[in-house]
Amino acid sequence: MPDLLNSRSLLPLGRRDYRAENIPQEIPAAWLDVLLGRDRAAYAQILRSLRRLTAIQLVQAAETSTTREAARFLGIPSAWLTDPAKRILPFGRLPQLRGQDLTQALERLAQHVENDPHPIDYHERRRRLATWHLQAADWETIKEESGFVPRRPGKYPVTDELLRDCASAVVWAQATGSEWRLAPAMRPPLSPLGRPDPIGPEHRVIKALTTHAPTQRYRQLIKALAAHADTLTQTPESPELHAR
Repeated sequence: MPDLLNSRSLLPLGRRDYRAENIPQEIPAAWLDVLLGRDRAAYAQILRSLRRLTAIQLVQAAETSTTREAARFLGIPSAWLTDPAKRILPFGRLPQLRGQDLTQALERLAQHVENDPHPIDYHERRRRLATWHLQAADWETIKEESGFVPRRPGKYPVTDELLRDCASAVVWAQATGSEWRLAPAMRPPLSPLGRPDPIGPEHRVIKALTTHAPTQRYRQLIKALAAHADTLTQTPESPELHAR
């Protein structure tokens, strides 16, 4: 049975007019629409794997790199390639994609990336924010300006420390174009136990902070976090990455 490390690239290698640096670790929703069309609901169960696979393929095509090299470039942990419990499955093992012309879909997306008049250097952002997390003073300011009121202790208590870690992960993910699971706040040394795939209260908090239909309690906080993420992206990108 094929695994990701032994699967072939579906795009020709080294023939692209974009740079590997222009590929985010988690491809955005607009790119998914180009890849899949607008009926994403049919692929809901595999969107996470599909996003990871697509980013790897786009980097491979730009750099003529192996799967392992492309994953490393994107900051994807090696365990996601080899650990049976976390492994990214290749396209051929995703039943929802059977019968799809994946090569044509990936080529369509690659051309979309090539035609972007303002490409972003995501690799530089990941490098620059490799240890970033919300400082306590910034977190207090965000809560104050958004009017956020902590929930009273109940069945699922959320500490301020956990909430700040999750907010850090969301801001970092938005600024770097990456999955929140890879945020410094979710991994050692900032998170001593490591949270590469949390299954506890982190999931509930992250869901509350990223939903498209937030509750009143989180609505202004989400806006404040998005604004903070924008400030992290305002450093000028490397000019050579804008050259075609």
